[in-house]
Amino acid sequence: MSKRNLLILILAIIIAISAIGSFIARTIFFAEKLDQSITVSLVGPMSGEEAQTGLSMRRGAELFAEQFNQSGGLNGKGIKLDIRDDANSAEETSKIAQQIVAEQKASAVVGHWRQDLQGAVAGLYEADQLPFITVSASDSATLKNNARMFGAQYGLVQESKFLANYTRNVLGKKIVTIIHDDSSYGTTAQSNFEQVYLRFGTKIRYIHSFEAQSEDLDQRLTAIVTELKSKKDAGTLFLATRAPMAAKLVNLIRRAGIRSQIVGLNVMASQTFLKGLNELPGDPALKPKYTDGIIATSPLLFDTASQQTQEFKNNYIKRYGEQPDWIAANAYEALQLIVAGLKEKTVSEGTEDEEVGVSRQNIQEYLSNLKKPGKEFTGVAGITSFKPSGESLKPIQIGVFNGQDIVAAMTQLQPLSDGSPSNYFDEIKKGRMLYVNDKFMYKTNVVYTGLQLENISDLDTTKRVANIEFALWFRYRGDFKPEEVIFQNAVEPIVLTEPEEAFKDGDISFKLYRIKALFNLDFLGGKQRYGYHTIGLSFMHKNLDRNNLLYVVDILGMDLNKGETLLSKIQNSSVISPTLGWGVKKASVSQELFTTSALGKPIYVGFGSLDPEYSRITLEALIQEDKLHATDFIPAEYFIYIGIFGFVGVLFAWGIDRKTKDFFWATSSWVLRCIFWPVSMLAVGNIALDLSVSYLSYHYTNMISQGYDMMWWIIGASLGSIALERFLWSPLEKRTEKKIPDVIRLFASTAIYLLAIFGIVAFVFGETLTSLLATGGLFTMIIGLAVQSNIANVFSGIVVNIERPFTVGDWIKIDSLDDTEVLDITWRTTRLRTMAGLMISLPNAKVAEATTINYARNNIRRDIEINVSTEILPEKVCSILQEILDNDEELNRVAAPFVAYKGVNMVYGQNVNTFKLGVWRDEYGTSFAIMGPLWHKIWETFKANDIPFIPPEGERVIPKQYLEQVS
Repeated sequence: MSKRNLLILILAIIIAISAIGSFIARTIFFAEKLDQSITVSLVGPMSGEEAQTGLSMRRGAELFAEQFNQSGGLNGKGIKLDIRDDANSAEETSKIAQQIVAEQKASAVVGHWRQDLQGAVAGLYEADQLPFITVSASDSATLKNNARMFGAQYGLVQESKFLANYTRNVLGKKIVTIIHDDSSYGTTAQSNFEQVYLRFGTKIRYIHSFEAQSEDLDQRLTAIVTELKSKKDAGTLFLATRAPMAAKLVNLIRRAGIRSQIVGLNVMASQTFLKGLNELPGDPALKPKYTDGIIATSPLLFDTASQQTQEFKNNYIKRYGEQPDWIAANAYEALQLIVAGLKEKTVSEGTEDEEVGVSRQNIQEYLSNLKKPGKEFTGVAGITSFKPSGESLKPIQIGVFNGQDIVAAMTQLQPLSDGSPSNYFDEIKKGRMLYVNDKFMYKTNVVYTGLQLENISDLDTTKRVANIEFALWFRYRGDFKPEEVIFQNAVEPIVLTEPEEAFKDGDISFKLYRIKALFNLDFLGGKQRYGYHTIGLSFMHKNLDRNNLLYVVDILGMDLNKGETLLSKIQNSSVISPTLGWGVKKASVSQELFTTSALGKPIYVGFGSLDPEYSRITLEALIQEDKLHATDFIPAEYFIYIGIFGFVGVLFAWGIDRKTKDFFWATSSWVLRCIFWPVSMLAVGNIALDLSVSYLSYHYTNMISQGYDMMWWIIGASLGSIALERFLWSPLEKRTEKKIPDVIRLFASTAIYLLAIFGIVAFVFGETLTSLLATGGLFTMIIGLAVQSNIANVFSGIVVNIERPFTVGDWIKIDSLDDTEVLDITWRTTRLRTMAGLMISLPNAKVAEATTINYARNNIRRDIEINVSTEILPEKVCSILQEILDNDEELNRVAAPFVAYKGVNMVYGQNVNTFKLGVWRDEYGTSFAIMGPLWHKIWETFKANDIPFIPPEGERVIPKQYLEQVS
């Protein structure tokens, strides 16, 4: 087998062993079963008048499934969505539920939009021991009777009463008209809303109902609106109906010119309502005015949501190109809860039916555990925990439409936390607290807060600080004092003094501040992948807890309501200068409730008291250096497989060197090192950095990072040193048959590693090389002056041996020296011998610089000039000379000699004919030996033919006795 084919075979073996090793690692350490999945049935109205609701459910669930599966799933198992369309039909709902139960594939069911349909199938799922999570509100009685059913949010009864209380006691609306459909949903909402108003001694002015499924629905709705317009005392309008009907009513009411305040349930805070309204007749430019000022309940408002929710929103916009609603968030969170349940216990391997049964049981146990006091799950839709009945304990939020964007109303009702100290009745008398749905609730002031990053400078990841310049504004009611804020990650305390701009519009106050200060990086805690840092700021009020103050992100003021994310705004505005070398990868601004120490304040100290919660605004951006990172395109787990591949390749390269020193294999093993050393370093370094981020402090992680960066320079220097040995010194030794001095080898390797050290100092530690180069330069100058001649001679010897202008045995002429024969060439000198036998030793530096004539490289021609009297015919002389040359075999051995007539020349005052003879020799030394016999033959021949010699001017070319005899 040829060497080339053997090398190809070795590479194939490396790949095969690496693949087997990776498979074993994947099987043993990751236990991946990539061909299996966890089936979750998602059931909703994917068609019909509420198809948009089904689309929101589907998109939210699909987004989670995509992200979950791309991250590797759970023990190698991904989520498989079994999407079913019940079209909000009782018949289809029953059929689908029976199919799901019969197939025995689903680990859980999510969905069934309508309450009455949920009740119709809950018993089937309960009997099949199948966990059932709703996305919408659920009936309390149904939840109570089915232990495996869990409501994603508050119930309709609670929601209706809450909205009535808010409308009466916060908005101050005493005159209300209710419009509801005749479904259980509409009548339940209407009766409970009315019950609260009656409790406060206020009677509902008018109540209008309609049949949602009647053929003359449009005429009935038009008649209701016409009657409303005719009455001047209808007051506030409460729409107790589903989203499609609510959209039709709003369209008719506003087109009829009725400007009454409208309040509604959470279905009006959905994309189904907005898109339904926009598809109805009317001027598109006026549609935002139709919804402007509408009040609606909602389980989730994105301007009050956490960072996790903001990330969900950004991912949803990126994936689908539009804003999500609370329905999409609930569907996403339902799958989060399912996966959390599966993570609690490892599903044992068995048949498919056995694994599905165990999965159902694990999910059920986890969800049931959330019914216990103090147990909760934080997902994209907020904090989830359940009542013993299975109903969600999530608070109800109030949103207000600004055009077609829904934001948090400026007053929210916040339930008191268990253990919160307060004089309830005193607070109620002051109008700061209400008793709603059997709970005391604070009337919490909402402060709209906006942030705009303008510049980030002085970014120092070593000290983990950055200078941030930003605009901060507050929009609020009442006597709120914006300057009483605490920036939690500011290096030095920040004091807000006079605002740059301040004004009042009615009862709304506005203040704008511009701030530039130094802030700490990575201020949120938690672990990031190495190479990433969190930059931003976080602040809270230093006195007002969440019972009195709720910060809300001003998404309208920050222009985050137009499909543009905070990340794109930061990237487009070049907040971080490109010269800093950092780029923003993620960004979000969020509000969250933050628990802090009571610091001994009497109000929070004592039996049953809890630490206070504060509303906090956090703007964070994830940044990474603007350079190519392996982690950008290689998943973290793949570094294990890359490391195996690199390790196997390094072993084979080492084995090749141990077995043979052949140049082909030496070159091959060096190339293998060039491939597998960096591959191994890439894997080991990234694995070490990820582990250090998880388990070690930043100080040690930074040390490991520096070591990792240093190793790249050392690897490069090592490969360079090996290449120098294999591709320069060894071939040179073979060519010259002389050993390269160890001092030369050491000097060259030292120079390579010295360059690596300079690179480490400059690029790893970020230090300037000026002082190092100055010190090193001085040291080098001293050493250089001491040995410069020897170094020059040695390197000249290398050049001479590489270029080989002459070799041992050659006859050469160096500058003005006599012709000499080369006896020896060492690394420092060249030794020569003259024709007289004298020995000359020349330093190689002088030899390399001198003009050298090498007589041995080609055939040597010796020329002779003969002068003859002009009385002799030139033809005769040429003929005689040519005959002499032709008859001598030795003279013709290398090449044919020649005779040439050069014409008439003046010699010693007389004219002579000059002839030239050229004789070729292959060795410089033999050219001298033939001249005597040749002259002798010429002399004898000329004498026999009476041809006299005339010597050239100033030169005697034949012995004196020969001339005397001729004369």
